[in-house]
Amino acid sequence: MSSGTGDLLAGGADGPGRLRALTSVVLDTLETAARARGGPLPAGGPNAVARRTAALCDAVLPEEGVGAEAALADLVRAVAEG
Repeated sequence: MSSGTGDLLAGGADGPGRLRALTSVVLDTLETAARARGGPLPAGGPNAVARRTAALCDAVLPEEGVGAEAALADLVRAVAEG
């Protein structure tokens, strides 16, 4: 009988490996987003930032998710790019 902790992000013996994979997603996305930003301010100015943010928030609770890695990458990219 399973305790169910294997499904938890940081729970159980697989927790550190699961976190390591998501940490890699964050670091890779930060690197890509910093290049896309191209400087200290977000590319395209406030209007472009507003458009990108609105596009991410279009379906707050979609019928089908994109997965932890893709969702985390989208969030990190939005914050890092501006």
